[in-house]
Amino acid sequence: MKINDIIEIKIDKMANEGKGLGRYNEQVFFIPFSAPGDTLRVKVTRVTKSFCEGEIVEILKASSLRAQAPCSYYGQCGGCNFQHLIYENQLRIKTDLVKETLERFLKISDLNFKESVPSPKHFNYRNRIQLHTQENTIGFHKRKTHEILDIKECLIAEEPLNYFLSSNSDKLKSLGSSKESKKPLKNRVELFLTPDFGVDYRSETEDSESFAFFSQVNRFQNENLIKTVVNLFSVIPNDPKIRFFDLYAGSGNFSFPMLLAKNKSPVMAVELSPELVKIGNLKKKESHYKQQITFINTSVEYFLSQVSVLPKDQILLDPPRTGCHQSTIEILGAQKRDKIVYVSCNYVTLARDLALLKTTAEGWGLKLDLQSLQCFDMFPQTDHIEVVVELSIS
Repeated sequence: MKINDIIEIKIDKMANEGKGLGRYNEQVFFIPFSAPGDTLRVKVTRVTKSFCEGEIVEILKASSLRAQAPCSYYGQCGGCNFQHLIYENQLRIKTDLVKETLERFLKISDLNFKESVPSPKHFNYRNRIQLHTQENTIGFHKRKTHEILDIKECLIAEEPLNYFLSSNSDKLKSLGSSKESKKPLKNRVELFLTPDFGVDYRSETEDSESFAFFSQVNRFQNENLIKTVVNLFSVIPNDPKIRFFDLYAGSGNFSFPMLLAKNKSPVMAVELSPELVKIGNLKKKESHYKQQITFINTSVEYFLSQVSVLPKDQILLDPPRTGCHQSTIEILGAQKRDKIVYVSCNYVTLARDLALLKTTAEGWGLKLDLQSLQCFDMFPQTDHIEVVVELSIS
């Protein structure tokens, strides 16, 4: 087997990163933009000892799971990778991948998964998109490159963002040029929906470290996510002696709804980003229960090393895609916990963290109890999915 060989292969299932998995002469192949049940003619693009990769040359027999991708940039753009699948199949495939991954890491086969929650909108759901500009071009990176694909619209962005992009294209493209510099600038431009549903933007050079900014991109599904998380904590008494720790709190996406539901429990919102803490404190000024919430600008791992979190305290984990710091998991797993809810946007790092939590608890003579798990499709047309895990340590 060598690069550029042409083979015929049938796709058996989907694997991580939105790639289909098939076998040719017992060799595992990963094929992007394929679907289970496809029979394909494929060009080999990568060969390793354990697996190969390929690109579709021709679809010989199309899977019944397929759909016609509506986006004219699909396959070129480095964003969506599930548009070629009927939406119901997207959700089922992603849920199955979450189950398989968690069962493999945790070595548990009877996990209590609730029914997955589909996104209220399958397209035009993103309230924020990050574009790239250089010279007279604005768009997303092309797949597998840092070259910019010039675009006129993004089908998963909310309509006002697309209108703003088309109406201000020349202005935004000009951010990728400079009269002072002989070398073309490469900037990132983030378009985002404002609280009053207008559109604004901000721009930074590609090497800027201050650009990182987080908020839930799917406000329609975020409402369902918040309701579910708040409900999971509803069994805990509304008691001033029981604190609520929102770890990786952002600007308070869960903190403020929890404050309304449990207005007697002190809320400790821990967030590393000073920009998000600033926004959280501005929201705090408008809250009727401002005395009950405190934003702490530090890392979660440092906070937990300095503050004693009691077994009866309520804990919410909502880390970035990289998951929790190892010491965070080790501290939480070292004693009994009445209630922890882990909200994850990366089920692989979730599985890693839960496996470590299980091992840590067992090392202290304790037991990890996974009470419920549920998938929320925050990112239709992509292989990403949000997972909510309710657990305790006894």
